[in-house]
Order: sequence, then structure tokens, then C-alpha cells
Amino acid sequence: MKPVVIALICVVPAVWAMVGCDGPGAPPAPGGEPQEASAMKESPRTDHLTEMQYRVTQESATEPPFTGEYWDTT
Repeated sequence: MKPVVIALICVVPAVWAMVGCDGPGAPPAPGGEPQEASAMKESPRTDHLTEMQYRVTQESATEPPFTGEYWDTT
């Protein structure tokens, strides 16, 4: 039993490293160059958001404390 456990402890991380590694010869992602963040920001998916929702989801803001819809659960 111990040899099996030791083998798994050694082999599993090595396999994960090989599978997750793209390496220097990896082909470029489809679509060419990555888009700029500002170009992606102006998305039609954000049109329906309120000002606070937009700031929280797109600008990493936080809502003011004790003002959310679910803060008082008593």
C-alpha cells in the first residue's frame, strides 16, 4: 500500500504540470492579439446594469456598507 501512495504522490503532480503547461511552442490563441480592456469594457451586456452594479462588476468597486438589499436579515 505504501509504494502505491508514494508513487501517486510523485506521479500526480508531474502529470498535472505536464498537462497544464503550454510551453514555448504553443500556438497563439484564435483571434490574434488580445483586445484592450477598454475595448472590452464597452459591451452591450453592461447596458442594463445600474450605476452601482456597473461600478461593482466592472470597476472592482464595493457598495457602501449597510445599504445593500440583503444586509438586514432580521
